[in-house]
Amino acid sequence: QLCSAHCPVSPRPSTRALQLQCLPHESSTATSQMTNSSTGLRRPSVLLVIVDDLRPDLGAYGREWARTPHIDALSRRSVTFTNAHAAVANCNPSRAALLTGRTPHQTGVVDLFTHVRDHIPDVVTLPQRFRRAGYLAVSHGKVVH
Repeated sequence: QLCSAHCPVSPRPSTRALQLQCLPHESSTATSQMTNSSTGLRRPSVLLVIVDDLRPDLGAYGREWARTPHIDALSRRSVTFTNAHAAVANCNPSRAALLTGRTPHQTGVVDLFTHVRDHIPDVVTLPQRFRRAGYLAVSHGKVVH
């Protein structure tokens, strides 16, 4: 709720828990909040880590046998979602759902080969929403097929 109260993005309810995507571009150093120079409003620095097939096997999720000290430290000073679920047991439809806030049925992405823009060319994705709000959206690796 903290993110939705302070973030300039106005998400639909299905994407409220996904407001952890981008870092503000006003600074190259990590800070807990940034001030929007045009409005003077403070907004949080935001980071979303998406990892396929990880499951919640991290110390942050109570797995004492897991040795994940850096992720655990990040989790202690962040919002950690403990009740998040994949839309489909397949990476491409789940990522399309995560980034658009729409179900696989709504996006038409139900396999590994379909791109969301094949069915909804003008869909606004979560990174696009953040960019429009003045954030820098950065990705590393394969987020969308």
